[in-house]
Amino acid sequence: MGYASIDWDLLVIESVLLNRPLIRPGSPLAFAAAFATTTVAAFIRLSLAPLLASVPFGGMPFAAAFCGVVISTFLCGSVVGVASVFLAVAETWAFILPWPMTMLAPFQTMAFVVGALTVIGVITTMRAAAVKMRRINENLRSSEAQLVEASKAKSDFIARMSHELRTPLNAIIGFSEMIREAMIGPLDARYRGYGADIHNAGRHLQNVIDDILDISKIEGGRLELRDEPVAIEDMVESCRRIVAAMAEATGVTLSVEIAEGLPLIRCDALRFRQILLNLMSNAVKFTEAGGHATVSAAIDGGFALITVADTGIGMREEDIAIALEPFRQVGGSAQDILTRRFAGTGLGLPLAKALVELHGGTLTIASALERGTTVCIRLPLARKVEAVAA
Repeated sequence: MGYASIDWDLLVIESVLLNRPLIRPGSPLAFAAAFATTTVAAFIRLSLAPLLASVPFGGMPFAAAFCGVVISTFLCGSVVGVASVFLAVAETWAFILPWPMTMLAPFQTMAFVVGALTVIGVITTMRAAAVKMRRINENLRSSEAQLVEASKAKSDFIARMSHELRTPLNAIIGFSEMIREAMIGPLDARYRGYGADIHNAGRHLQNVIDDILDISKIEGGRLELRDEPVAIEDMVESCRRIVAAMAEATGVTLSVEIAEGLPLIRCDALRFRQILLNLMSNAVKFTEAGGHATVSAAIDGGFALITVADTGIGMREEDIAIALEPFRQVGGSAQDILTRRFAGTGLGLPLAKALVELHGGTLTIASALERGTTVCIRLPLARKVEAVAA
């Protein structure tokens, strides 16, 4: 049993706690140490013989020997501990037991052997559990290191792929815009419509790539926040104007309720806008025609409380965790991605939650099936901005 690969700090701690033998089990040194321990125990018992002469049943002849066996087991392991039991019996019978106690000696010896072996079994079981726990901890550390490497590799892959995709995508968007606007010369309206479709699809794909890249940066701790004072009411109104066209097209009423006198908050304006747009567009997208979506903002203690509520399809409580996972949609799977009722990549809510938490806030969801969803975000009014590596 070698300890060369064990961390020395762990070895010292386990040695102090007696979770491992200090001397290599089964080695000549271990048996020598056991012999020395039992001999010292016998010598101590002989030294105490005058004091224990009046004690019944031979003056507890195995008391010191029992302590010696326990010490030997802790120092040298269970095999050496068993050997020290029989060595202690031999020494006790030879040097300690008085002749008049010969008839009682077998009973005392049996009690000593059974008790000592029981203690050795307990120590062995305890150490086996310690070894198992140590291996589990080592496996966990190894798995954690592998997960870190895998996460880094995934983030690097996504970053490289996003760059490679953006270059041709920008060309597609640019040329499709030229076709849509007929910049080079007159075009049939049908071809201009095709150009508009290509341009819209390109913009959508660009947004998806940006969301994936943001998720990757957040997971890798590489997303940098650029804080500035932001007026909540101005930001909500700006996002409302963007989502209003979508709400009007789907027959959803979009309203805003902002408390008066809201203070400025420190946040990354671009990311704050991204959070609001994701939540507001989700509220409109998952609400049937004739429904309502409401955005409200107020102060709650030292936090800005922003709520996006809708009367849409909602979801079950157990599905909320699924909705907060990247690339997951409630009621959707890889098999029915082409037949989903609601299109999307499943990144809106997870990205919003990650960005809110990056600002030191919290995002919570309350929802009921066919009764709507309410998303609440709490952002601290005053927070220390920590530098995040780019």
